[in-house]
Amino acid sequence: MCPIYMVSGCKGGVGKSIVSMALLDYLIKLGRKCLLIEADTANDDVFKAYGDSVVTAHINLDAEEGGVELVNLLDANQDSIAVINFGARSNSGVTQYGETLMGLLEDLKRKLVTFWVINTDRDGLELLKDYLPVVDGSLVHVVKNTYFGNDDRFDLYNSSKLRQQVEARVLTLLVFGRFYQKLLVLFFMAGKRLKQSFFELK
Repeated sequence: MCPIYMVSGCKGGVGKSIVSMALLDYLIKLGRKCLLIEADTANDDVFKAYGDSVVTAHINLDAEEGGVELVNLLDANQDSIAVINFGARSNSGVTQYGETLMGLLEDLKRKLVTFWVINTDRDGLELLKDYLPVVDGSLVHVVKNTYFGNDDRFDLYNSSKLRQQVEARVLTLLVFGRFYQKLLVLFFMAGKRLKQSFFELK
């Protein structure tokens, strides 16, 4: 069973694209067959970076036919791990497609895993609170982007009841930090693949 990895968080600029790139590089290194679904129509950096490395589709999930196209792609690529990179959009949009995927997982013979990327602001947590009931029964990883500060800057999340609710059923990851900032500079300034930037930082 090949999973669907959905990278989201609703807010723009929290690091969703970098998480998608890290996932893809990790899976490629493992020799896994991947399908990238680029749903960030305003800033499709992941699509541009991986178009020559994996099967890639650019889908506008806000369009009427977007949901049907998404399901058809997942069905036609059952042997590939799917990585869906969401752009910044309303929580209702992400919730809608979360509901769609949850309703089709049995038919698709896949499981859904969400990587929910947060910074230190409150609104990302409010959006996550609304999202969790929609994907009840699936795995959700909360990704703290420490580019925005050390772990103690995430007090809103660390001291929240939401954290207790989340960690009762999911795994929270700490990622990025200063290394992430250097990686961004190398990647966007030089226009290089993520793994090449990793190599240059060693």
